[in-house]
Amino acid sequence: TARYADVALVGDFDTDSVRALVAQLMGDWTTTKPWVLIPEPYERTDSAFISFETPDKANAIFAAVQRVRLADGDPDYAAMAVATEILGGGFLKSRIADRLRQKDGLSYGAGSQIAVSPGDSSGTVLTFAIYAPENVERLQTAYREELDRFVKDGITAEELELAKTGWVRARQQMYANDNELVGEMIARRRWNRTFTGYDLALKQRVQGLSVADVNAAIRKYIDPKQTVIVRAGDFEGAKKKKATPTP
Repeated sequence: TARYADVALVGDFDTDSVRALVAQLMGDWTTTKPWVLIPEPYERTDSAFISFETPDKANAIFAAVQRVRLADGDPDYAAMAVATEILGGGFLKSRIADRLRQKDGLSYGAGSQIAVSPGDSSGTVLTFAIYAPENVERLQTAYREELDRFVKDGITAEELELAKTGWVRARQQMYANDNELVGEMIARRRWNRTFTGYDLALKQRVQGLSVADVNAAIRKYIDPKQTVIVRAGDFEGAKKKKATPTP
């Protein structure tokens, strides 16, 4: 049975009534086993390609994933968070969105995100796209070209300032959303963090980043040779449709 739990609330409520209700609902929780963190250590992955056929589906999905040795408390996390924002953080404005959607017109929506843990230095950088299955080869080529250029050429000062602003605004929006805020409160409690101690410090690190800082992080962590590409779509159907002459 369960024993350990944290409760977070945001809104207009009576503290004493909540405490009484929590005691009533959870007061008899018992267990003989202490809570322990399930470790998730970093494991390097080599590049791989996986394709799934999904017959009769109008849209196809593309995902490129790389594991990175990084936790959200590491010194490089701020730079990688901003790097991912530039690569694909904006739904309509980012390297990936500019290339796949705006320039080449291949994707209905594309982006990138980074997921890291406080407990283990085992993170993930993910890039995704939604597209018509007949565009799969062009889309994969465009993605690889943009990723190679991102690592080789790095970012610009203009991109850095826009990404900093976007990252800060996204955090502010998170704090304004009650559903997200209670989750963050639980997470801070779990890892013995405070909003002023962790969040404010992270914001300051982000705002103090230079182009050189972000470029160094990109070249340290992003490696196309470790990227696993997964795609799903009606690719065979698209080939047959293309091969069928128009009457």
